[in-house]
Amino acid sequence: MSMLPKVSIGMPVYNGERYLGEALESLLAQTFTDFELVILDNASIDRTAELCRSYAQRDPRVRYVRNRANYGAIYNFNNVFRLTTGEYFKWAAYDDVCEPEFLSRCLEVLDEDPGVVLACPRVTGIDEDGHPTDIVTRPGHGQEVMSGIHLNFDPAMSPADPDAVQRWRFMMRYLWWTPHLYGVIRAGVLARTKLHPYHFNGDHILLAELALVGRFHEIPEELFHVRLHAQRTSRTRSAAERLAVAHPDLARSPLFLPVREVLVYPERFMAHAASIRRAPLTGSQRLACYYELLAAVMRWARMRGGSVLRRIA
Repeated sequence: MSMLPKVSIGMPVYNGERYLGEALESLLAQTFTDFELVILDNASIDRTAELCRSYAQRDPRVRYVRNRANYGAIYNFNNVFRLTTGEYFKWAAYDDVCEPEFLSRCLEVLDEDPGVVLACPRVTGIDEDGHPTDIVTRPGHGQEVMSGIHLNFDPAMSPADPDAVQRWRFMMRYLWWTPHLYGVIRAGVLARTKLHPYHFNGDHILLAELALVGRFHEIPEELFHVRLHAQRTSRTRSAAERLAVAHPDLARSPLFLPVREVLVYPERFMAHAASIRRAPLTGSQRLACYYELLAAVMRWARMRGGSVLRRIA
């Protein structure tokens, strides 16, 4: 292995003992071996630390770092990236499983095509016991049950499109649930973003910003298995619950969650607008992206208004 690894894998974790071993085994079994695996533990109170230290002693590619306290999921998610050094970066969840060819297939694409900023295999779901299960996602305004998640829902728009505006348009209309953030990303591009913002839709905000910079590429094989279980922070939880996971200290305030829930949509709009300002776009592209963002805001507002009316009724 070279002095600096080709790939860095960052795993944020908190109380992950049940699935952690299987996730780590799947990463250490990759056919591409020039990588580092940095585990950042958010002060777990179960056997997570013990398990991580045993893997670090067994394999020199594994580095275990433990926070002094639980600083929240988003802090951990971002900081694990800052601890890494590779040319490419992959976030890894403590409960997901990667097939052995995950890294090698993604790197084939990234090394060959500099216009691709993110590569990810097709995604399937597994249950608590590792058996295949359907994934529930929201690629638009409705809800779909899918055996796997793919990047293309509309042939007229795609995050693989060479036009940044078309990629942005896709991100504003689709990919409400975003496991593709766990693909392999160019670390230099990722470092120029604001990373995962403190927002429960921050994964989508970050992916949308990456789409403004370059194309996404989907590996046609199903090499990535997302585990669906009751403890997973996902769109099946309420906004209040996800905000509490992101801000464990602030969430103790009785005013925090109500205020944050009110600000969810304005904050999302402002974060997307800032991404457009930072992106390497022409003037006409920037205007087109702002227009698409405004249209998305109107859709979100109608959806939110409909939700409020249903509650009142």
